[in-house]
Amino acid sequence: MNTLRNATGYLAGAIENDVQGMCSWRDHIKNSLAHIGIRWMDPCKKPTSYGCETIETQAGLARSRAQGDYNFVTKEVELIRAIDLRMIDLSDFVVVSYDPAITTTGTHEEISYAIRQNKPVILWIVRGGMDAVPLWWFAEMRGCPVLDSVNGVIALLCTYDITSKDTLRVMSHNKWLLFDR
Repeated sequence: MNTLRNATGYLAGAIENDVQGMCSWRDHIKNSLAHIGIRWMDPCKKPTSYGCETIETQAGLARSRAQGDYNFVTKEVELIRAIDLRMIDLSDFVVVSYDPAITTTGTHEEISYAIRQNKPVILWIVRGGMDAVPLWWFAEMRGCPVLDSVNGVIALLCTYDITSKDTLRVMSHNKWLLFDR
């Protein structure tokens, strides 16, 4: 059916405290699902020339914070935050990688933001399973699929791709609202 062709997905997950692995899982999902034709919003590869998050920019922000240059950090992170939330605005769904061993703040806001927009959120718990899910999320993410592997996310999206838009909409309580483009 190719239901997800031209749908836009956002890839949420820790960046600040996962500088080494921040892009690898995102690239794996994008490469594994390239045949479907999903458009991806990736905070590691922003569709702008500003507000980029790389190993170098994260190191620079950490250095500026350590040196007490809080005005610079505030200005830069305000831009990063604005772009990331705008990418969620433009997305049809959100895939979240959550590792309880890695402190993250932006991911929590991105989940809340997407849920307030009635977007489907797919949660991948990197380690610890359901016991690692923050208690708040049990209420906030009710009905969202929770998976224990990146391959589970890929398989789920492949299944959704062969499900009709109407069936997907009904089974998700009107969260999967994909428009013809």
